[in-house]
Amino acid sequence: MTLKPLHRHVAILLATLWASVCLALPAPHDIEQAVAKGQLPQAERMLREVIAEKPRSARAHYELAQVLAREGQHSEALQAIRQARALDASLRFAQSPEKFNAVAQAIEQQATAKASQATAHA
Repeated sequence: MTLKPLHRHVAILLATLWASVCLALPAPHDIEQAVAKGQLPQAERMLREVIAEKPRSARAHYELAQVLAREGQHSEALQAIRQARALDASLRFAQSPEKFNAVAQAIEQQATAKASQATAHA
């Protein structure tokens, strides 16, 4: 292999590596840090980015549901938690089925209460 083809291969390799770094999805740790710091809009954006690339990630939908609930977006949170369950009914992505069910129940209650308030004010 002469020097020119070698340079071309190295350039292609570097371009590929750079592209993968630029397109990297947010890491779970980064999302957890945003939530812990109360940066919920940032966490929501990161989770939506993950879901855009991995729409079948039950865990991402589950985490998004929790963030949306904390932001007061209860109907969207309900959709996200239902999507998580639909994607993986075994709930392997959650810490435990009990924890998932408790979160899902709380979100459902919040969504129902908000819908009731909206109806009462209409």
